[in-house]
Amino acid sequence: MPEVSGMELAELSRQVRLVCESALSQADLLASADDFVESSLLSSDIETISSRLDQELQSVYVEVVDHSPSHVQLFLALLFHVKSLLSPSSIISSWFDLVLRPALRLPKLSTPAVQQARELVLFALSSDKLACQKKVVEFRRRVLDLYLLDAFNEVSDEDVLEWAELDGAEREKRAFWKSNLEEILLRLGESRPIELLNEINNHFIVPTSRLQLMIFVNMYISAPSFTPSTAAILVEHSLMENLIRSLLLDISTTACTIGLIVLTKLIPIFAVHTSSNLTAMIHHLFAVLARILCWQPRSISPLTQPGLSSTDSDSWEEEFKEMDTSSFCPRHELDWQPLDLAFDGPSSVPDCRRYFGFLYYLFPCNLLKFLRDPVHYFGDSKFKSPYQLDWSGVLNETRIRSLSGYLFRRHIIHPRLLWHDADGELTGRCFWAKYDVAQIATEATMLDIGNTSLAFRERLRQDTRKTPLDEVPQDVDRRHLLLLQNMVETTALPKFSLDIETLTSHWSSQQQNIDIEHMGVLEPSSSENGPVLPHIGRPVSDLQRQVLLLRNKLNFELWLARENVKHIGRLYQDHTVTQNAEVERQGLYNKLRNYRTQVVRLESELRENKEQMSSAKSKYMDWNSELQKKLRELRDEKKAWLAEAAELRSDSTKAADLFEAQGKLLSEANRDVFQLQTQKKETQHKIDRLHDYEKRIEQHLKMQSLWSEDFDRFNERSKELEIVKSQNKQLKLRLQSLEATHQGLERDNETYRRQIQALEHLSPPSPPRQHPFSEARKRQYTAFTEESYLALREQNSDLREEVEELRAMVEVLRGQVEGRQGLIVEPRTAPTSPLL
Repeated sequence: MPEVSGMELAELSRQVRLVCESALSQADLLASADDFVESSLLSSDIETISSRLDQELQSVYVEVVDHSPSHVQLFLALLFHVKSLLSPSSIISSWFDLVLRPALRLPKLSTPAVQQARELVLFALSSDKLACQKKVVEFRRRVLDLYLLDAFNEVSDEDVLEWAELDGAEREKRAFWKSNLEEILLRLGESRPIELLNEINNHFIVPTSRLQLMIFVNMYISAPSFTPSTAAILVEHSLMENLIRSLLLDISTTACTIGLIVLTKLIPIFAVHTSSNLTAMIHHLFAVLARILCWQPRSISPLTQPGLSSTDSDSWEEEFKEMDTSSFCPRHELDWQPLDLAFDGPSSVPDCRRYFGFLYYLFPCNLLKFLRDPVHYFGDSKFKSPYQLDWSGVLNETRIRSLSGYLFRRHIIHPRLLWHDADGELTGRCFWAKYDVAQIATEATMLDIGNTSLAFRERLRQDTRKTPLDEVPQDVDRRHLLLLQNMVETTALPKFSLDIETLTSHWSSQQQNIDIEHMGVLEPSSSENGPVLPHIGRPVSDLQRQVLLLRNKLNFELWLARENVKHIGRLYQDHTVTQNAEVERQGLYNKLRNYRTQVVRLESELRENKEQMSSAKSKYMDWNSELQKKLRELRDEKKAWLAEAAELRSDSTKAADLFEAQGKLLSEANRDVFQLQTQKKETQHKIDRLHDYEKRIEQHLKMQSLWSEDFDRFNERSKELEIVKSQNKQLKLRLQSLEATHQGLERDNETYRRQIQALEHLSPPSPPRQHPFSEARKRQYTAFTEESYLALREQNSDLREEVEELRAMVEVLRGQVEGRQGLIVEPRTAPTSPLL
């Protein structure tokens, strides 16, 4: 490990042990940890420091920590302070299972410790390091799996029954674990929306996780951290397509209700921030509305009829599924597994009034055109049916017209129906382009007749009641009163369409009945530890579904109330601005009256000033003439002074210029002398070297001239050698011809000799005749031939020796010219190059 300034790793480990033994304060340890981190970040080998730190802290945790809340809080604070030195792989592989996951399950921890644990998990989930990117992606998937499978699931019957049997401490522990996972995922969606949406989309395909993910998405889009940029990402993400596909293809009414709430919330958000995408998906939105209007409710539960057995119950369930899915079966190429019924028991049709209200507010003309003839509308737009049957076989137009007529009767006439058409509504500029989400939500809600009548009655009540809102005491927050009233009215009216007074009593009695039934159902199972009785499963499932739907509806109503409060705040601000403008207008009118009186007074003063000015003007003329005379005299005198001053100034300027020019010449001369001296000193060694180079050049030229002479002689000898070679060849040819002649003469001589011998045998011996070729001549010829042959051989041997000498000389010269071949003379080297 490289040396670092500040606290060393061993000292830091010792301090951790002392703090665990209560021998040192936690503040001193954290200050030392900060110093260690600061000095370690300046080191060059930070990876080694990180690895050693991780190993040392793990060993200390295993040896010292007793898993008490104080020790866990200590290690969470220490890990949070050294977070910049820890790698995401270390947090994922070691510290999450060792410290973070147990800490997030422990409700006794302090709020800062829990926040530090969340921050450490988010640090690992949001890492961008390429080296551990695969582990980070797997960790994101693992956290979402823990939220879906390990945390309490209010959708699961088993989890609800198990929750009912738990004690208060265990319930608090599980609720704390689930809230921490939700907070971590929401924070991840705030910083990394694309990664979170990708993981949700991967799990959304599984039917068992779909309902729980819809609940989380409902929380996610209701959070204040859901920004316009996140909405722009979600509208183009495949999760949005799967959400709409779930509303079109799933069988579960609970999932459809929650998905419809999510889509209803997203419509005004998309309308404000991504209006073009909302217009592009209008056919999907209308298809969802048509599916809800054609929904077949399940009104009779088999367990509510005492005469039905379990076999009859199973056959009833299969019959219901076939009845509900006969026309809404998805196409095989979609590869979609529909979500079956999430809860047993009777189920109602999902409420689409809010959804219808938002569509009616944003696209009234297209909605009216669609409801008149849905099949023809989808056919004109070439919107393909996601079911195995086409739109004419799926949609029940009679039911759609009946229910849509009921919905239209509950809403007032939209003004846009009067001067717009369906095509211009999609291609032209949207009238809500400059609205915010709160204004769209409020105005869409006010299209409902119940809400409109409530608003008018409340307005008349405020005008006639004795204690208006303005007379409320100052210590009461008016926003809380508005919020409470708005929540009660907005939540109650869409459900029962009754007055507030009647609704409140009815809701209280209903809530009491639900509590009594819930207590009666759960009391037998909570008193004993045995298995749950079979006859209470269906009521528990029914209550579970109602609680889940009520929670999501409450979430939607809270979101809508928050948007209404925003709109009310904006209207109050507009009202305040109007009042301020009226006050400012009255102030300006008062100022105008004052200005008019001031104008009259100033006009009278102006007339008096004009009279005084005319008398003063005549006096001024006389005084001005005298001043003109004095001015002319002073000007003449000034001209004389200026002429003299100009002459002196010119002389002074010339002298100054001359002096400056001489100074410049002198400085230039000094500079030239200095430069020449400096240049001389700088080039002296070069001059000395130049002399040496000249001497070397002379020596080189001499050697080169000698070499040239030698090479010329070599060329001459080579030419002589060529001549000798040609002569040698001629002599060889001549010798060959003579040898051929000699051989011919030998043959003739042998022939004559044979003839002579033959004649001698035929005739008596006689004195020898002289043959033309006598023996003497023959000896002479032989002697001549031998002599010429010996002479030529000697000459040939001499030539060979001379050739060998020339070859040796050529090799020597070739070595001197460093590998040069032929008769090419090497060019002269530069004067500054070293001599050979």
